[in-house]
Amino acid sequence: MKLIATLGFGLACLEIGAAHAGTIDGRVIDIARAPVAGVTVVASRGALQQTAITADDGTYALDVPPGDYLLTYYFGEVVVERRGIHVTDERAVTVNQRLPSPWVEDDDAPPPPPPVPAWTATAPLLARRDHLGLAALDPRVRPGTTATTVAGALRLPGAPPIVGEFVDRLAVLPGPADAALPGASGGTLDATLAARPARMAGLLALELGPDARFVALHTAAIDHGHSWWSSGVALARTGAADGREGAHQAQLMTTIGGDDEPTGGGQVSLLGTWLGDGGRDLWGDAQGTLRADDGRREVTFGITGETLTPPAGDAAGRATGASTPAAVDRVAGRLALTRRWRGAGGHATRIGGEVGMGRADAAEHGDVRAYLDDTWRPTASWRIAAAVRWDRRELGIARADAVLPRLVVAWEPTRDDALTVFAAAERVARLDEVQLGAWRDGAAPGFDRAAVGASRALGDDVQLEVALRGRRATVAGAPTERGVDGALRWLPHGGFAGELAGSTLEGVATARASYACTRGARTLGVAAVGRVDRAGHGWGAAAQWARRVGERSGRLRGALELFDLDDPHARSGRLTLAADW
Repeated sequence: MKLIATLGFGLACLEIGAAHAGTIDGRVIDIARAPVAGVTVVASRGALQQTAITADDGTYALDVPPGDYLLTYYFGEVVVERRGIHVTDERAVTVNQRLPSPWVEDDDAPPPPPPVPAWTATAPLLARRDHLGLAALDPRVRPGTTATTVAGALRLPGAPPIVGEFVDRLAVLPGPADAALPGASGGTLDATLAARPARMAGLLALELGPDARFVALHTAAIDHGHSWWSSGVALARTGAADGREGAHQAQLMTTIGGDDEPTGGGQVSLLGTWLGDGGRDLWGDAQGTLRADDGRREVTFGITGETLTPPAGDAAGRATGASTPAAVDRVAGRLALTRRWRGAGGHATRIGGEVGMGRADAAEHGDVRAYLDDTWRPTASWRIAAAVRWDRRELGIARADAVLPRLVVAWEPTRDDALTVFAAAERVARLDEVQLGAWRDGAAPGFDRAAVGASRALGDDVQLEVALRGRRATVAGAPTERGVDGALRWLPHGGFAGELAGSTLEGVATARASYACTRGARTLGVAAVGRVDRAGHGWGAAAQWARRVGERSGRLRGALELFDLDDPHARSGRLTLAADW
């Protein structure tokens, strides 16, 4: 089963709690864009804390082990938090911060995280390394029927996955989807292409097995902390396990971007995939952000285009179906306005939309999305988010409309985020899934769903999540489905990480664990993963050896992986040789 073939969170390396430190650096300024000296910056992860004081020019630097951190800035009465700062082995992450006005709480803080925080895997596990494989272990994610966005720009349904090494971050939205994301009406995986390195970095990898592959990736800073570029190539040969013996595939990626947090930034990304039998996917996007000096107003805009032609065999099979065009072209523009203001607490109000058009085979198609949402924070412990979205799809003479309301209430009674309790309800439309136009023949074009749950930190290393969920299709007489989602996670500590997760609503249960130890320049690691769903079961295991070379960031890696995650009746494996710096 292809869904199971992409399990995991990116098992290219198994280093957990490695001894080599990464770096968080940046600059702190005020609303007039002047540097602020004497700001206390604290990076915390569980019981681990590192502290720095900004210099006269507002700069700071922290050396921390790899992992996900909460950055807290203290200056007088002002306290600003930045969550989800991901630090990798011997890499520098630049986080610039503008301090808000003292009378506006969290005036320029980023939008709050989803009510159910997703576990960012600092302990990678076995996976097919494409962007779907990085999320497939989450029982709430169904890669075959989930829209993909790249930094907010929609990729056409049915487009080939992005090579995992090209993905810098992958946001799996476990709660109600962000109304601004184009795929919000059908579920969303939001990927960010390899982006904004503080220094030069690269990767060379060779995989040997039924699916042989070569990957090269290079990223570098153009202007330290402000602009960067990234490019990569992946060449692959698909083996008989997928039924296409001898098929070849190539993917190229280029991204150029800049980010000056006080005033805004921009990014241009190009992605091309060439499949066997004439299939191809060419995608490009340009986006930008403009911010006012006071940090309360923001404009984001972008344009994206894509042409998608499936392989000849797939196209021939799909061309006869009314819902599955064989070739699709699309160009779209998007715009959003954000305003932060005080009123019974603090609000962040956003209005925006996207308009797209193109051709699907011989028919014209179009899509329009418009949304309005407001995140209200009446107190430091409560967050209330309300949104409404209107979606329209047209393909030939067929048309579908959907009005999608959403409400989320979250309570965080402790400042250390040890406990989050939430309730959510929304309407979802299946308009961006599987193939363009599939909604024409869909018996269930959408569904209503609701959830109540909590996330609790049990000490520094263990996290428990439980949610009661229900959904009902928006067709007459549709039954109501109910289920429980749960996850128990051992966060990376002492070289070990693990997770048990399951969903009775989706009928999926997963277990994974990994352990790594570092001695000097060498790291040894092992990992295992298992999954059971209604279609069967699968498992995988891996062992990896890594050695650091050079004084700073050079590393050689070798990994052996065995799995039957493609097909419960077919076992396979691969050997990976890689060097990164």
